[in-house]
Amino acid sequence: MHGTRTEPAGGGPAPRSADDTALLAGLRRGDGQAWEELWRRHYPWVRGWAASALRSDEEGEDVASETLLRTLVRFSVHPAPDSLRAYLRTAAGNLVVDTVRARVQRREIAERQAGDARIGGDEASDLLPEERRAVARALREMPERQRYVLVRLVVDGLSVAEVAEEIAVSPNAASQLAFRARATMRRLLGSLMAA
Repeated sequence: MHGTRTEPAGGGPAPRSADDTALLAGLRRGDGQAWEELWRRHYPWVRGWAASALRSDEEGEDVASETLLRTLVRFSVHPAPDSLRAYLRTAAGNLVVDTVRARVQRREIAERQAGDARIGGDEASDLLPEERRAVARALREMPERQRYVLVRLVVDGLSVAEVAEEIAVSPNAASQLAFRARATMRRLLGSLMAA
């Protein structure tokens, strides 16, 4: 990507490969402390790199979490790579590309839905005009990713798994994003209705 740093500021030197190999061997034995150490050692720089590439802390966190979880699954059963850092960079890079593609897809869907004035299906007709305005304003003020997930789940009736596939994250990450989106909507509606 244009202007993307390969190492985040403050990322520090790469950990020694032999240390990673020993930790991955521990991971294959089911050693929880090895997993915690791998997470502590690599999550911050993967998150920083992905956030820089995507220009989004939230998406950087999603990519880093998914990258480390894929690492856990893969190297719990497969031999360690020659360089864990190179593997992580490649895996995170693939997820960054998927995230950018999902952004484009979300934008296209949002543009198609822009002509639809409905906010919440049949339930919208039960709202008072000022409540409808508050919901519309809260949706506009939400972070784009949260708004997209909330609309796809609540308005369009998709499942968490379907939304996860659309935005190229795991169902668990999509569920966490939906939880944050609902909390943001409650907070925004509370402040808008109190005003």
